[in-house]
Amino acid sequence: MSFQIQLNDQRLKAAAERAPREIGGQVHRTVTGITLDAEGGVIKNTPVGATGHLRQSITHDISGSGIAIVGRVYSTDVPIKVASVEEGRAPGRMPPMAPIELWLRRKAGINSRSVAFLVARAIGRRGTKGAHMFQKGYGVARRESPKHMNGLRAAIARVLS
Repeated sequence: MSFQIQLNDQRLKAAAERAPREIGGQVHRTVTGITLDAEGGVIKNTPVGATGHLRQSITHDISGSGIAIVGRVYSTDVPIKVASVEEGRAPGRMPPMAPIELWLRRKAGINSRSVAFLVARAIGRRGTKGAHMFQKGYGVARRESPKHMNGLRAAIARVLS
């Protein structure tokens, strides 16, 4: 003896057919929103410096498909520079003087190699504090993600209803 159960609900069938595409699109929009929040937090907390290149180098990308979407915030600038600004610089060797000379000229109006040397020596002796811009950007994304996730849940509920 056996029996068979079959659901033949047209609304359910239509929702099941459109669900992967619509839910995947909503997941993409959600991840994009959270990633843009993080990117904005990183940019806001990135020091301008002498050229602004580091701040301008902050960008993002979104990859994947369906519900396997990944957002990434990163810098296209020189990795050692990004790490030094993010984490700070430990005491030790003096940093290169050319960027310090440029910074002094643009930010303080000082065109002196000897002053640049003194600044570089002080940085070598004391190190620098990090800006922690990526860490702070991640914090912004964590604070803002619940509103994005609530929107995602509501969109999924609409698709499945």
